[in-house]
Amino acid sequence: MTSAADRPLALLNSRSGRAQTNVRQEPVHLSKAKERTVHLSHRWLRGLPSVTLAAVALVSSCPAISAQGPDNLSPLYRARMPQQQGDNPQIGGQPAGQPSTAPGGPLQASQAPASGGLQAVNPWAEDAEAVAARYRVPETNDVTELMAFIFYLRRFEAHDTQTYTIHRKQMPIAVKAAAEKIVKIEKANYKPTLEQPEPTSNAYHQASMLILIAQVQTLADLTAAEQHELYLNVKKKLEVTHPPKGDYLLATQLATRLEAANNTALAAEAYSGLAPLFQRSDDEEVTEMGKAFSAAARRLSLVGKPVEVVGHTVDGKPFDWKAYRGKVVLIDYWFVGCKPCRDELPNVKRLYQLYHDRGFEVVGVNVDESRAQVEAFLKTETIPWVNLFDTMSTGDHPMTAYYGVMGFPTVMLVGKDGNVVSLDARGEKLQELLASLLGPAGGDQPVQRNARTGARPPQR
Repeated sequence: MTSAADRPLALLNSRSGRAQTNVRQEPVHLSKAKERTVHLSHRWLRGLPSVTLAAVALVSSCPAISAQGPDNLSPLYRARMPQQQGDNPQIGGQPAGQPSTAPGGPLQASQAPASGGLQAVNPWAEDAEAVAARYRVPETNDVTELMAFIFYLRRFEAHDTQTYTIHRKQMPIAVKAAAEKIVKIEKANYKPTLEQPEPTSNAYHQASMLILIAQVQTLADLTAAEQHELYLNVKKKLEVTHPPKGDYLLATQLATRLEAANNTALAAEAYSGLAPLFQRSDDEEVTEMGKAFSAAARRLSLVGKPVEVVGHTVDGKPFDWKAYRGKVVLIDYWFVGCKPCRDELPNVKRLYQLYHDRGFEVVGVNVDESRAQVEAFLKTETIPWVNLFDTMSTGDHPMTAYYGVMGFPTVMLVGKDGNVVSLDARGEKLQELLASLLGPAGGDQPVQRNARTGARPPQR
């Protein structure tokens, strides 16, 4: 079956040739530096957690680690693990048998704290040494013991926001350190051959995966060279025969995180380089994601090239892209529940008022399922520009599939000649680009910055 990403955009706009795609509506934040939300158009990604907790999720899919359940743990960790039947041994400084301080039960490490779900202070708070001991990698060369340590951290329950915050920060660091130790031990005990230069144990494979996960989590802190090396290492894991699905998840997180970090060149290389590896999979959902990667690579190569915009407006009228020739147009992909989209809206409104008379237009591409919800939002926010809405889809738009939109907000700034000028025209950069393309507008003051730090003054 041909996917939406494979078909010409004009065909996708026809009512009879439209692909049906499911979309996850809940936002999943990628990066504080460039806040976007992940666009999950594939069923197998619906449970994808926050990237900052990806290690927790993928540890649970690692047989070598998951096998180290409470019955297989060493006495040191078994005594500190919560039991399945509800009795709570000494954990997090809380005496055994005491009820959870969090309404509705203790917080699992793989869950984000719900608003009001945790107390600010734990009445059984630990001292600093006890906290440090929890994340101290065992001084042992026993791989089973190190795996047990990782499993313990994964199952640790936080009962207050302070403990949760500490665990969220320290757990990935400790898991990475333990995984690096496992890799070192396994390599020391393995005799490489020409056919198999690296250890073949499950522990080595899973520890190597955990190290890659940790690197993906901290991708924004890596240099460009380190990011490229990370991409090659992740790609290498998919070049084997029948890689596990967790490897595809990791590759997806890497590619989308590269884009969120504004490393557009490497993100495009990752999308195009990983796409064929995804598409050779026997899993239909994985191959569909590979097609989305190819479409994303197409989008990231748009600068300097024309873009095609098709569809129907919210009120059902055919959209005429030709009417926008000679204008500077911001194409903005969004949905009502997207917080970063709403946060950027005041800036776009302000610049629209300043530059509309000079030839600036905005075309929104909405991916919500409910037209009534979209209409209500547009009315409440008094949006003056045209918005496209696909009444025949289940929460998607043909353009999101054709251009591989992986996160929101995604924008494209198109110049007067019809070619794409920028793929990240948001915030101050949008203002600067409009000034360069259309000239300074009345009331558009240059952004004043601190001469020493380069920061802009606080808004009043």
